[in-house]
Amino acid sequence: MPVTEKTVFIKDVGMYDLDAYGFFTAFADHFQIDMTSFTMSDYDPTAQSLWAVWFKGKRIKKFNVDHLHKVIEKHAWFDPE
Repeated sequence: MPVTEKTVFIKDVGMYDLDAYGFFTAFADHFQIDMTSFTMSDYDPTAQSLWAVWFKGKRIKKFNVDHLHKVIEKHAWFDPE
């Protein structure tokens, strides 16, 4: 699958757990991004408990490549709208 501006991380790319952690570490280092407001478990469905998802309505946050471009411009992570 080609990656486009609308490709949704983490789902469309299939990058979870340590792969996702490695990506975000490299992303932050390479582009000098302040990631203090980023919480990996908010975006990784493998980090969520079934209890939180089914009974408490916890939703997995999503973002696309276009959002990564905006984060690069701002040099700081912010949650997508």
